[in-house]
Amino acid sequence: MTYPEEATAIIIGASQGYTHSTIGTLLMSVGLSVYDPGDQSADGRSINKEKRLTAAIKKAPSEAKEKALRKLTVKLCNDFAEIERPEWLDELIDELRSAGLSLHADAGEFKQYEWSAPETRYTWRLGPLGADEIPVTSQAGQLEDLLTKHNLAVAANHYAQAFDNFKAGNLEASNSQLRTALEETLLKLTSRATGWKATNQGGDAIDVLNGKKYFQDGEHNYFLGLWKISHGQGAHPGLTNEAEAEFRFHAITAAIYFLVHRLT
Repeated sequence: MTYPEEATAIIIGASQGYTHSTIGTLLMSVGLSVYDPGDQSADGRSINKEKRLTAAIKKAPSEAKEKALRKLTVKLCNDFAEIERPEWLDELIDELRSAGLSLHADAGEFKQYEWSAPETRYTWRLGPLGADEIPVTSQAGQLEDLLTKHNLAVAANHYAQAFDNFKAGNLEASNSQLRTALEETLLKLTSRATGWKATNQGGDAIDVLNGKKYFQDGEHNYFLGLWKISHGQGAHPGLTNEAEAEFRFHAITAAIYFLVHRLT
């Protein structure tokens, strides 16, 4: 998912609400300070805020630019759309949706003083389109709690990171954390259930469970296939797309639930 040019133009325009000094700090926070031309050219002429931001974004390599634009979007919305809805926001949301990105706000009640009336404030986040609607969203926190309850804190931590990365659009990182969560669950629960002296290979645990008759017809093949695809483009170098990442999330979430209920 490439950040769209139309959305880039919108956030550059909306960033005019910052001062020049704030823009310098802003570019530093999103990793673009090295490309910042500053507020004056080499011959001493002033550079306006729009040209300054545009120059910094254009000079950045593609990967750095992509990450910076996503961070800048969230920062901009949290600064200017925390309470009120600025004119540019709806257009920005639409442009991002057309590129497969979802700009979403979580509402929360805030009191400036103990005696003041509560007001609604919004915290914004950007992720792949559909990340807020995937069916496992409500289950993610439940599974994390379930893993923690069964003394699988390491697996719970990796699973939580996988979900956070998926929502943020960091799909390769999500896949990697999912695989580690699955492997940790396999190793720990297989060892507890069978007395097996665990190796560091999840595939070995799958074979042990099969040998000890913990799998019914078809379940062993399912786990073998899942283990294979979890390696494909997830934990190892390579690109993945949203559909693949979402499939892995569904499949591995179901597999971890299965293991916890079958082996505890």
